Order: sequence, then C-alpha cells, then structure tokens
Amino acid sequence: MLTSLEIDRLCDEFESAWQAGQAPRVEGFLLRVDEEDRERLLAAIIPLDVTYHRQHSVAVRAEDYSVLGQRAVAIAQRVIGAKIKETLLQGDPAGQASIDTSGIDSATQETINSPTSARTPRSDHPGTRRQARSLRNTQ
Repeated sequence: MLTSLEIDRLCDEFESAWQAGQAPRVEGFLLRVDEEDRERLLAAIIPLDVTYHRQHSVAVRAEDYSVLGQRAVAIAQRVIGAKIKETLLQGDPAGQASIDTSGIDSATQETINSPTSARTPRSDHPGTRRQARSLRNTQ
C-alpha cells in the first residue's frame, strides 16, 4: 500500500510533466501502482488533470474519464462542479468556456447552485499541493 508521501510524489511528477509542456495520461500513472492503490491515486490526480486541462484551455468532461471506471467519473464530476462554482464565484466568464457542464449529476449541480456564504473557494494554482505540504511540514 502506497503512503501519502508516495502518492504526493506521483502527483508532483504528474504536475511536473504538465508544467514541462507534456499532457501526461492518468492511465499511465495508474498502471504504475497496485490495483489497491488506484482509487487513492485517482482521487489525488484527477483534480490536477482537470486543473491543467483548464489552464491549457482544453475542455474537459467527466465522461472523458469513463475509461478509468465509474469511480473516476464520479470524482471528475465533483471536481468539475467545484471548478465551475469557483469560476462563477470569481466572476471569470472566460474560464467557463473550458468547462463542459453536460453530464454533471444533479448533486453536483446542487453544489454549484447552493449559497456560498459558508464556503471559501480554494486555489488550485500549480504548486498549491507543494505549498500545502510545506506548511504541514513546518507546523
């Protein structure tokens, strides 16, 4: 079973590939881990994949992850729904063009449309994972 640090290292490698101008395939990273660790890696890597697709103005849909299974689609739906909400909160209509809302489940739509007073949008800027880890390590 992979440790959290090993998952973070794979995610860092995935991010580095995107930052180097490549478009790494989630499937390739999943094949590098045992089957028992794939769901944890999916939960960590899909948000990165969605973020980098958006940053490169590539439309992404939850169905794009269907080859990875229904769990991957469900994760992608939550992530894409959160990205839509974040974009709306930031008032960035240009960012909406890179998100396809078709196929978003009703629970995600409710999340998008729910009041936001109790929530603060989080940043998915590249390196955020590293910053969060470094903050945890200094405490």
